[in-house]
Amino acid sequence: KKKSLILRLPNYGHYWREHAYFSKINQLKIDNHKKNFVQMALGSDYVIHNHFNTTSFETLSLNIPTLIYSPKIICKFNSEATRYLKKLIKVNIFFYSHSDLVKFLKKNNFDLKSWWNQEKVQEVRRDFLKNYCNSLHDWPNEWMTKLSIINKQI
Repeated sequence: KKKSLILRLPNYGHYWREHAYFSKINQLKIDNHKKNFVQMALGSDYVIHNHFNTTSFETLSLNIPTLIYSPKIICKFNSEATRYLKKLIKVNIFFYSHSDLVKFLKKNNFDLKSWWNQEKVQEVRRDFLKNYCNSLHDWPNEWMTKLSIINKQI
C-alpha cells in the first residue's frame, strides 16, 4: 500500500518561501493545520522531525514511531545529553544525516512497527523520556500536589 507523505510547516504567516518550495514536490501533501498535531501524529505510521522540539517529545511520549534528524553543526548538547543522544543514535531514533535516515527507512521498507517495538528501542525511549520529558499520565494531579506544597510554604 502506498503511503502518503504530509509535511507540516510551522503555523505562522512567514514561511520564508518553504511553502512555495515544497509545493513543487509531487506526491507531497502540505498540512493545513486543521487537525491538531497530536491527532495527526496518532493517525500516522511514523513521524519524522527535523530537530529536537516539543513535537518530537510528544511523539516519543505517545509511543509513536519517531525519527529525529538534525545536522551535527546545529546540535550542541552538554555531556549528559550527549550520552542520551548516543543511545538514540544507536537505536536509530536520532540521525545527524538525512541520507542515513532515508537509508534506514528504505532498509525497513518504510514499515517501522517491528523496529519500534523492539525491547532495546523501547528501553532507550523510556530512559530518554524519564530524564527529559514529564510524560506521566496523571501529571495534572502531580502538579497540583506540588503546587499545594509550594503554596503552603509561602
